[in-house]
Amino acid sequence: MVDRYRLGLLVLVVALGVALIANAGTTTGEPDPEVLVEKAVDSMENQSIDAIHTQRITRPGGEITQTVHVQQHRSAGQYIEVVGESGEIQQQLAFNDSVILQRNSNGELVQYAGPGEYLFDEFSTLGAAPEEVLENYDGDFEGTATVSGRESYVVSLSPPKETTAAVTLGIHAGNVNYELPLHEAKKTEWYLSEETWWIDKETFYPIKQTVTWTDKDEKTIATATREYEKLEVGFGTRDLPFTARLPSETELDSSAKDTVTGRNADSNKTNTPPETESDNTTKSADTEPDDTTGSANSKETDSSQRAVYEPTVFETRAGVNVSVPFQLPTLTMPSIYTFNRGIVQSHARNHSVMLLYSKNGTDETLAVEIVNSERSLFQYSLVIHSESVSGFDGEVVITNSGTEVVRECNGRTYRVRGPPDAETLIQVTESMQC
Repeated sequence: MVDRYRLGLLVLVVALGVALIANAGTTTGEPDPEVLVEKAVDSMENQSIDAIHTQRITRPGGEITQTVHVQQHRSAGQYIEVVGESGEIQQQLAFNDSVILQRNSNGELVQYAGPGEYLFDEFSTLGAAPEEVLENYDGDFEGTATVSGRESYVVSLSPPKETTAAVTLGIHAGNVNYELPLHEAKKTEWYLSEETWWIDKETFYPIKQTVTWTDKDEKTIATATREYEKLEVGFGTRDLPFTARLPSETELDSSAKDTVTGRNADSNKTNTPPETESDNTTKSADTEPDDTTGSANSKETDSSQRAVYEPTVFETRAGVNVSVPFQLPTLTMPSIYTFNRGIVQSHARNHSVMLLYSKNGTDETLAVEIVNSERSLFQYSLVIHSESVSGFDGEVVITNSGTEVVRECNGRTYRVRGPPDAETLIQVTESMQC
């Protein structure tokens, strides 16, 4: 009987030991970093926020700092204010789905109906996409800290060590999600992001994030920090003030709305590329009735110290082609991508064309930009790093909004960007013969 009792005790002790080992993260009093990251990702993806954050990016070319007031409601829309050093509002933007509104320097409302996914990255995560972190990154609990008066859990995050893994910089812009590979085309050099999250104990929203981008030799390429001075999580639609500041599309007075339509496709131009669909141009659904004056209307507005011009949206390549004074290049596009729409911005003799191709069955987009001047009329991104590629007369450029391949040819600049790996972007760029 005693032996059976001792045997039972031994079994119980072994079972308890196994349980203690399996739950070491909780028995030591430390929270499980994996659970913390899961809750943080859920909060970022599903909670509405009213927040003010300051973001600093340091790279070899210097440092940039920007303070932004962000209001993001999952169903009602988003609002953004860019705040200057002395507290003045430099830019106001509000949008819901494809309807984007902005006040220009004269206080007039300007409606955008174009490439919102390339204009707004203030709603993005700072480093890797949350899903990428959750699936591939290793987390370590570093302790607790106070940030802007809030108690937080500190978790350090390390990317996968395998050089074959696709580490990405995730961007959530508007309602479009991008997974943008951060590596050189031939896989000779990789750009990985070491991250630290300060996760609010109450809401589990990261109230501070730091990212350090390093190459395969662990040399620092760039660093970034985003810290929230104000953060309200889970507020209701009744608390959204932007509806009072910038009215909805139906409330816009026609005199204050910039109309943007495509040039008539029945123009006598004949430079239609061989891979076009129909010759009918289609204006955006968010524009005023037809304007067939022969050119797209453009109103210059003040945006972050840079001129922004109203885009013209086309549903066919043929429509794009007849609206600009040069021939669109023939592209060899991966078979899984189909033409979605084209966007043209023109001012004087400067023309910028954006051709958007969608991956079949997804929201993933590959973009091709053609510019006939020194600069693009589309808003540019902050360059973090650029890399020349042997055997290719262009370069891979890593920006704060993703990866793009840039090539200059016959007085034009070509930019190809999107979720595919840089090697695919290079192949698309090379297909545009000089």
